[in-house]
Amino acid sequence: MDREKVIKWLNVCKTSHYAVGIKEDYPCRLCPYYEKEYCMKELISDALELLKEQEAVELYSMNAERTYGICPKCGKIVFRYGNVEENHYCGVCGQAVKWE
Repeated sequence: MDREKVIKWLNVCKTSHYAVGIKEDYPCRLCPYYEKEYCMKELISDALELLKEQEAVELYSMNAERTYGICPKCGKIVFRYGNVEENHYCGVCGQAVKWE
């Protein structure tokens, strides 16, 4: 999933004449989603998928003290330093993590 592509075309759709009710599709014709039958549905679906990827997930194999665990995305060890609120992401891949 190309995050930058999705953000770019969401912004184009949001600000295009077509989005505000003027039936002019010039910016839409430049969009890679334009050729699809339901272009907005595809674009929104991709945006939701990207948001879903950012949701925090539980770590695997946490030790009893909950001071470290395995990131489910990249398999690297994530250490908890200090307060849980300070450690929301894997330091290697950036996956949001939960300590509960």
